[in-house]
Amino acid sequence: MITSNTPPAYLVQTQDDSVDVANALFYARALQVAKVPTELHLFAKGGHGYGLRPTDQAVTRWPKQAEEWMRELGLLSLSNKKNP
Repeated sequence: MITSNTPPAYLVQTQDDSVDVANALFYARALQVAKVPTELHLFAKGGHGYGLRPTDQAVTRWPKQAEEWMRELGLLSLSNKKNP
């Protein structure tokens, strides 16, 4: 059950995933109704199982975007950032 105590969620999915994108949409909506901080990114291409591997597709940017979102929520501080 989703409640206001559910942890914040960062959701990423591609529209060409074999899993129905409606699952992510319904979950994001339920989180929103419960007032849980949520971010949802839908990418056109990337298939299933793209993970952290770099590719030429836009979905490759999701880890950096997730990091920025977590910083905005105060879940990460600049002192936690690794130096390149």
